Amino acid sequence: MTDDQILEVVQAHKEGKRIQVLAIHSDLGWQDCDNPSWDFRTTHYRVAPEPRKPREWVLAVVKTSGDIAGKTVNAKDVSDIETVRVREVIE
Repeated sequence: MTDDQILEVVQAHKEGKRIQVLAIHSDLGWQDCDNPSWDFRTTHYRVAPEPRKPREWVLAVVKTSGDIAGKTVNAKDVSDIETVRVREVIE
């Protein structure tokens, strides 16, 4: 890690941000760390990434009096419009 990266992650920890550690010779990947030891010779540190927010959108579902697949719809054929709220699922 560069001096600037070290200063950035220590300052983030001081501000109460969540810190993650990565042991240099380990296959465990990034792990949350509540109390870092700041051993920069054997460990990398970073500010934990913020979880991604799910996307949301609204679908307009048109109800008609008949089958409209592949056809042009006239306004008189539309009996009702229903909206459906959709939220992305993130696992």
